[in-house]
Amino acid sequence: MRKPRYNGGMPFTKENAREFGKRGGRPKGRLNTGKLLLREIAAMVVTDAQVQETLLKQARNGTLHPSVMVALFWTHGGKPVSAVEIRQIEDSRTDGLTLEQQRELVRALPPAAFVRFAQSLGLKVPERMLREAGVLEVSADPAAVESAS
Repeated sequence: MRKPRYNGGMPFTKENAREFGKRGGRPKGRLNTGKLLLREIAAMVVTDAQVQETLLKQARNGTLHPSVMVALFWTHGGKPVSAVEIRQIEDSRTDGLTLEQQRELVRALPPAAFVRFAQSLGLKVPERMLREAGVLEVSADPAAVESAS
């Protein structure tokens, strides 16, 4: 079923309601008159010293239902906000290093430390690097080195 068209073929929507003579109702956030009147009465009850004394006596004797007090105070002052503490955890780590910064850090390591680092990662370290680091002993006979290869 199609929407009825008024005012020269333009469909009626909330946006163009004022063009059709509609006022649009109560603005958002404004309380209706019943709620305003209820808040005013609750304010008079809660702030009057004689009424406070009577309510307190009845509450202590147990003749006043707890929901009456809760309703009065909520209507007068509003419902209490249940506070939820949200803590922000700070990240103590530094931002990630770029690939170039990582290369520079690895190049700055002494040869022996680099070899230990590579071996801890499970990488196979070439003999030349092991000799430079002083981990592998250098043979005096060059023919023995060639035959071992």
